[in-house]
Amino acid sequence: MNDDFSLALTTLATTTPTAIQSTTNPFIAYIASLQSANSQRTMEKQLHSLATMMGFTDAHVVPWAQLRVEHTQALWAKLASSKSAATANLMLSALRGVLKMAWRMGLISGEDYTRAVDLKTVKGNTPDAAAGRSLTAAELRALFAACAADSSPVGRRDAAILALAYAAGGLRRAEIVNLDLADFNPETAMLTIRGKGNKVRTAYVRGGARDALDEWLAVRGDESGPLFWRLQAGGVAGQMYERLSDQAIYILCQRRGKEANIRHFSPHDIRRTFISDQLDAGTDVLTVARLAGHSNANTTSRYDRRGERAKQAAADALHVPFVSLIGDNI
Repeated sequence: MNDDFSLALTTLATTTPTAIQSTTNPFIAYIASLQSANSQRTMEKQLHSLATMMGFTDAHVVPWAQLRVEHTQALWAKLASSKSAATANLMLSALRGVLKMAWRMGLISGEDYTRAVDLKTVKGNTPDAAAGRSLTAAELRALFAACAADSSPVGRRDAAILALAYAAGGLRRAEIVNLDLADFNPETAMLTIRGKGNKVRTAYVRGGARDALDEWLAVRGDESGPLFWRLQAGGVAGQMYERLSDQAIYILCQRRGKEANIRHFSPHDIRRTFISDQLDAGTDVLTVARLAGHSNANTTSRYDRRGERAKQAAADALHVPFVSLIGDNI
């Protein structure tokens, strides 16, 4: 980070109170404006990281409305040189979001805001992070076997969650926990899903996924409310049939993954697996995009790992006539 930028930030830090009033703090307002707890957690983390990068203790005390183009351009350069493209662009998205909130609150002029957020997308030379880890068929079997080994209601619930996460369109964490019992029609097997931006889509729960869901419903009963709720020790429903948090889905995946003795994976990796497996099976990308709740098929294409597998197959097809000398007298 250049000296001019460091000096400018030092000046900002020394002339700003240690805490900005919550009613005029664009950071607090921006985080509160995000719809899901997962989005709030993600963007709060990015803004705290940006605050640290600028020399502040955390995002609450950053004078976001005082940032100008020279600050944001220097941040862009720092991110482009020190972070992966995916991480850098996520942090820039958070920066744009908090500056837009500052503008909406009348804390920054339209001209200064427009200049400050005029930042290019960081280009990366590494493979797209969205095409990352997919679970193998063997790993999926191991996961469901781990759930089956747990004869408690928690085991039935977790199996149903994993089944829908994979087979019902690669559900996001927030989509899973927002499901209600009324969202599933047992006669048609249709599941209604509320996705990002409150967009509604449907999926059909068939085969093993339907079996897993039916076993959970037999335990759960027909009480209205969340499709999946928190269970206490012994499988007793939590107070007032408490809805799971999206963080609980992450913890579930980590716990069952360890029990299955498989490599670390995130809930979003199950979504990646669904998309990749559908594309491998020959489902057209537009259909997969609709199933996954993507408004743009280009987003779906980023999850396509067939190119990597084709490269692996091409490498296997080559024969190198190497003769090992290990063990020979040389």
